[in-house]
Amino acid sequence: VVTEVGSARTFEDTVDRALAAVRDAFGYAYGSYWALDRKENMLKFSRESGSVNDEFRRVTQTARFREGEGLSGRAWRSRDLVFTRDIGDMTDCSRAPVAQRAGVRSGFCFPVVVGDEVVGTMDFFSNETLSPSADRLQTLKAVGGQVSEAFARLDRASEAARVRCMMDNSPVATMFADRD
Repeated sequence: VVTEVGSARTFEDTVDRALAAVRDAFGYAYGSYWALDRKENMLKFSRESGSVNDEFRRVTQTARFREGEGLSGRAWRSRDLVFTRDIGDMTDCSRAPVAQRAGVRSGFCFPVVVGDEVVGTMDFFSNETLSPSADRLQTLKAVGGQVSEAFARLDRASEAARVRCMMDNSPVATMFADRD
């Protein structure tokens, strides 16, 4: 997972590589990335890896989560890994009834944080009821940290490129400085 995420060059590539690598490494059936829509202040479906069934996919692609709502919203609010043994027990999750019908059981979600701000979440689901060890949960939490660091790295590179472009295209002599 670390190798895949570390070699990504775009945000989309980071998401795709992380989703696939976590699913493959941990044996999960499905993973999805939820991007924060700042205007609406809610998480919206962005990308996926794996499959459960068409109904689960349709519901996932149209679902939205507010802070504290559903698995992704809880990870957003807590800024930490959230695990559920059975998503069907989550009464505030629009995907729960469909997940039960599709045979989806356990899931976990971690926030993707850049600076002090949650920019999205990643969730993963298993068709089995899991009881992960504390070490497994710590490993998954560390994966969330790796994805967050990759996003932060790309964010810094994007900002540096924007400033470079602005400086190169300025018609007047310009000096770029910070307070130090």
